[in-house]
Amino acid sequence: MKKTLVILAAGMGSRFGGLKQMTPVDKNGDFIIDYSIYDALRAGFDKVVFVIRKSMLEDFKNTIGKRIEDKIEVSYVFQEIDDLLDTYPDLEKREKPLGTVHALLAAKNEVNTPFIIINADDFYGKDAYLKANDFFYANNDENIINMVVYPINQVCSDNGTVKRGIVFSNEENYLENIKECVVEKNNDSYQAKELYTEEELVVDKDTSTSMNFFCFYPNIFNLLDQYMQEFLKSLENRTSKEALLPNALLEFIKEGKIKAKISKTTGPWIGMTYKEDQVILEEKIANLITKGDYPEKLWD
Repeated sequence: MKKTLVILAAGMGSRFGGLKQMTPVDKNGDFIIDYSIYDALRAGFDKVVFVIRKSMLEDFKNTIGKRIEDKIEVSYVFQEIDDLLDTYPDLEKREKPLGTVHALLAAKNEVNTPFIIINADDFYGKDAYLKANDFFYANNDENIINMVVYPINQVCSDNGTVKRGIVFSNEENYLENIKECVVEKNNDSYQAKELYTEEELVVDKDTSTSMNFFCFYPNIFNLLDQYMQEFLKSLENRTSKEALLPNALLEFIKEGKIKAKISKTTGPWIGMTYKEDQVILEEKIANLITKGDYPEKLWD
């Protein structure tokens, strides 16, 4: 079975203070993205699509692309608003990106197999990719998608608050809701407050959390196209809001168009929300190399 890895890499990483996507995380100069592609290859994926900005193309080709182009099929697509300006000229004044729905739609012409999407600046661990592969081989309904989730104690930072999607599922292990929360770690306890309502949620270290690791089939693009068109009809949306993938998926679930199966993994997930997280990430990756989970040189 052919499978595609879609990496959302157009974001700037404002709290981190630079392009996290192109920050080396080991002594050989590899990036988090290198580890993601390495894990995907081990799980049987044979194509990677980078969603980037046009201005990033040469940097991507000369670094990541050059390292992997003889090991996996590579495509680059661009998350830009240029093709929307004729219809919505007010978008030219917009400072924020249009969101993860818009980002994923940039890849639709390059994806014709089952696929997963991930964030460029998250290290998901090899088990997540294996669980995605297992899902695709076991599933026979393209209207069922899959979301790989992590316990909250794996996905917080010691250096400040983070935004995380708290996951609610039913007894059959299908997604019912995701609440976007601000999460803070205090020693071994976790406080989660819903982003918009400021409702405090009861969570513990094992509470399931979404880190934007989704398994899809190409038919999802038709639904996302319709969702994006409706989103853009609202002036308020165009000027300030983002079309976020979890919100779109919850709407599709509510309308009975899809179901979302939950797969749990314990990671390790490693991220860089803050600049101070980089040292921790480098140490964790070095430990994984020492354990033999990864070779000292990924691409030799």
